[in-house]
Amino acid sequence: MQNGYRIHLLLAVAVILTTKTLQAQKLDIDIANIYLALDNPAKAKEYANLLIQNDYDKSDGKDFLKDAEKLELLLFEHKLPSRRVARL
Repeated sequence: MQNGYRIHLLLAVAVILTTKTLQAQKLDIDIANIYLALDNPAKAKEYANLLIQNDYDKSDGKDFLKDAEKLELLLFEHKLPSRRVARL
């Protein structure tokens, strides 16, 4: 099974399970981490804002926002779509 497929499957399962309040906090944190790892700062910001808006963990939400902004700036400065580099 390819890593990309596993990650998308994990995200799909996580989104389905976010209906429960206690699990939603942990899953929002996990999903924000996954999106940062996938170099998708816009989606990471979305889940960071959910953490802040829902009063789950404002400090974690703010940290995710900072990390996503740093990543966004890094990708913009280097004109790259991702931090991943193809090896030839």
